[in-house]
Amino acid sequence: MANYGKSGGCGINQQQLDDIETDTDLLPAIKTETDKIPSIIEDTDKIDSIVTETDKIPDIKLDTDLLPDIKTETDKIPSILTETDKIQSIKTETNKMDLAPGNGLLGVPNSLSYGIAENDRHNHSSEYWFGAAVTPDLEVHVADRIGPGVVAFQLLGGTSDYGNFVLIHGSEDTTTQGFVKGDAHRMMVDDVSTTAVTFVRFYQGESAARVFLTEVVIKAQSNQIDSGPIEIQMPRIDFDAKIWAQCMTLGESAKTVDFYYGIHGYEG
Repeated sequence: MANYGKSGGCGINQQQLDDIETDTDLLPAIKTETDKIPSIIEDTDKIDSIVTETDKIPDIKLDTDLLPDIKTETDKIPSILTETDKIQSIKTETNKMDLAPGNGLLGVPNSLSYGIAENDRHNHSSEYWFGAAVTPDLEVHVADRIGPGVVAFQLLGGTSDYGNFVLIHGSEDTTTQGFVKGDAHRMMVDDVSTTAVTFVRFYQGESAARVFLTEVVIKAQSNQIDSGPIEIQMPRIDFDAKIWAQCMTLGESAKTVDFYYGIHGYEG
């Protein structure tokens, strides 16, 4: 490099020239950095967006605080699915109300289908009438279906009180239909020995543990009965259950009632 002394007349010494040369060597690096200025400006423009997003942090925290509740609800999904799986079964059962046959008396006792069938059988079914067995067998067989030689049962009242029990349906007195349940639906009084008010009670069960079923009242206009069949209101019972009867005439002693009875049978 040329050496310019003070006598050169330009007013710049050698050290100053060296510094200028060093500074100009930095120009490429300075240009590199200044070239970054547009990117820096672009990034600084994003600061407002970043501030906007960070302002959302409290709301985000509020939402994340709900996660335990959300999990509690989502944990219920298996149970919900289990319940929805029952919909088809429910539909199958509700269809029986009108669109499909129900199980009737072969179904669940006291269900809708069961109750409807029970009432239908009670009012629209066959009735079987019985009288005293021609050849009775203790408490097993005491009643025969109405036919030749079959006479009415006879009850004998006490002294202004109920008389002895008479078994009118034995454990093997049945019909050929093989019914499971039955009820004595009506009675036909054939003869009475009084015109006074007479009560007849019905029981079921073994002789040592009879259970009350129902009672009816008779008031004949003459000693020869002059009325039609009398309705008997009683629960359904097992068809092989023993049925007993006894009578009482108010204010009188040892009065008799002769009668037949009709029974309904049910398959379930």
